[in-house]
Order: sequence, then structure tokens, then C-alpha cells
Amino acid sequence: MKTNPARILVAVLAATALVTVSPTPAGALPTLPTDAGNITPEIDWSKFITPLIKTSQSFKCTIVSSTGATNATVGRTFDPITNQMTDGIDLARWMAAPTADVGAECTSDVTIPTTPFDVSGTFTAPGLASVAGVGSTGSAALRCSALASTPTVQFTVTARFGGAVPGKARVAGKTGASNISFDCSMALEFTAGASLAGTVEGTIEFANRVANTLCDNQTGTTCIQASVTNAAVTITGGGGTLAGFTGSGTYSFNDMFNLPDVESGLNTAANAGKLLGFGVRAQGATSNADQLLVTLLAGKHTVKVLRPKDSGSGVSIGASGQFDVVTSPNAKCTLTALSGKSRVTIGTATLPKSGTRSFTISAAVAKKLKTAKITKGKKFTLSASCVASKQTATLKKPVTYTG
Repeated sequence: MKTNPARILVAVLAATALVTVSPTPAGALPTLPTDAGNITPEIDWSKFITPLIKTSQSFKCTIVSSTGATNATVGRTFDPITNQMTDGIDLARWMAAPTADVGAECTSDVTIPTTPFDVSGTFTAPGLASVAGVGSTGSAALRCSALASTPTVQFTVTARFGGAVPGKARVAGKTGASNISFDCSMALEFTAGASLAGTVEGTIEFANRVANTLCDNQTGTTCIQASVTNAAVTITGGGGTLAGFTGSGTYSFNDMFNLPDVESGLNTAANAGKLLGFGVRAQGATSNADQLLVTLLAGKHTVKVLRPKDSGSGVSIGASGQFDVVTSPNAKCTLTALSGKSRVTIGTATLPKSGTRSFTISAAVAKKLKTAKITKGKKFTLSASCVASKQTATLKKPVTYTG
């Protein structure tokens, strides 16, 4: 298996979709084969996962067990990356002592990115090969954001250091200590012209050994399990031959990744490259039987405003902010700010085959909002209206304008 130290995670997603079709008038929709949902995407998630686990330079540890090591009393706190001249020297001594085995629980701050990240890949759908205008291959694209109540969260791991430890150091995730919610817009575009659009919303669990034991037999310096279980999937609409289909389902996966920032810091702190033979090791990517389980139904498309998210006190947006809309591929959408008798058009556009588009509060729109007395701190109702296949989907939600 090829490994790459710079890679955090390359997830190979083996997906299975279960498809049923509700009764429709003859000729209104194509008849889908029973195995139409056997879709297998291959997605490179590293562009999303990497920023989520980019730890700070600090690595604060508390010793919980100690054998054969000096200056390693239980309860002692140390930071070998920040305090290299003191704690780093002790770390080097533990690694050099053949019988030393120091157990610790360590934390590092992780700053949650506020901007979304694009991930992409390909997919195959053998069950749809016989459906005209769909075909069996295509491209997958997702735009994902991490969601957190605070901009910085603590990432907690368990660690062992010492000459008696394989590789002189082992760092693993702590079960239940670090979970991050996320949401993604999702687009599946078939090479023959059809498409499906939707969303994925769930939680990434780190080090859930009940769901994921991939790190148990790994020998690298760091190994953290990542699991998503039953993330909610919504199919907002289809395009081309699949126009008129919507649906819902779940998405789950298991994988693993390493922490290169921690590995590099420990390597430097212990000066191990020259003295101890302790080097940075990378985890290879592992393919797993991940699942996308979806039921497709005949029905009118829906519209979702995926971002900005409700922060707990409602949705807010400022000048130059963006509303990320997900609906049916090729739908024509209009977003409007409503306040009393005032109506301000934020934007009108025909969406691409991906079924997703961002609508920006431009300088011109901000000026119109001011004229309509929608100023800083004022609330308005966002109205989203999207037309596809001669049907209209609408959504309204309250928004606070932050100016």
C-alpha cells in the first residue's frame, strides 16, 4: 500500500443506495432497475479533514502511568513541543531508556475553519447503465463546512513515550473526546447527462473504537480513527433523465489518519532524527465498506439554504456574506429579503447541474437593504423560490442583518 506523509486522509467510499420509486403516471419518469442505487464513489476527503485536525504547536500532557522512567511521576504535566529545553529533554531521555514506558493524556487546540472546503471524486453506478441519459459513471463534488459552537476546540489523545514503546512513541485518539459536526452540499453528475443534488449533514467521531478498530494493528507514531455514522442525506432534486426524483437516506464511513504536526513536533523536541532513530511515520489510506443508503422517490424538488447556519440565536448575515442554496439541478432561483412591505432582490440565477449556488449580499444589494431600512441589527425574512420542471419550491426563514 502506497503511503504519503503529507496525506491525512484519503477515503475510498464504497456506497450502496437502495432505490424505490413511488407510482407515477405512465411515461412521467423512467423505470429504474432494482439495482439502480448500487453507486460506488471514490472521494478524496483530505482537503476537508486536513484543516479540521491541524493542531496547534502546543501539546499539553498529563502523565497517567509510568514505568522505568526518571522525572515521570504520575500527575506531572509537560509540553515537549513548546518547552523543548526542559520537557523535550525529558522526552528524549524516556525514549532512550530501554525499559521506559510513560503513559499520558494530551490535548492540543484545533481552530475550526470558518470557510467551506471542496472535495471531489468519481463514481460508478452499474445499475443505471441501461437507463438512457444516465449511464454508469460520473463525477462527485461536495462542498463541506465544519460546525462548532466555539472557534477553537480541544483535540484530546492518549499517548505512550519511551524505549519500551514500539517506535518510541504512540499517539491514539481518546474515545468520545473530540467530535465535530459538519454539513456538505452534494452533487452527482452522470457522464450521460443526468444529475442528482442534495446535502449530507452529520458528525465526525474521532477514536470511536466501538465503530472503528482500524488503528488497533497500526505501528505508526500517530493513528486516529474517524467515523461518520448515519449522517442525514437529502436528495433535493434530479436533473436530466432523473428530473422529478427526490429522496433521503443516510451516509456512514470509517477511516483513519495521522497527525503530522504532532509527529513533527515530537521528532524535533526529542532530536530523534539524529540521536534516537525516532522518525515521522505516515498512515496509509485504507478502503472500507462505507455506505450511502438512499431512497429515491417521485416528487417535487425541495430547496435548502445550507449556509449560513443557525448559530443558536438564529441565522445572521452581513454585507458581502453569502447564502448557499441547494435545490434541483438547473433550477431558476430567486432570493428576496422581505421586511414589511419592502422587497429587496438579493439575486436571480439559473443553477448549474450541481444544483448548488451561492448568492452574495453585494454592495448594490447592501445599498438597497439600507434604503428599505434593513440596517445593522434588523431582521428580515429570506424568501427562496426555485423553479424546475415547471414546479416551484419555496422556503422562508428569519435572518438578522449584521451590516
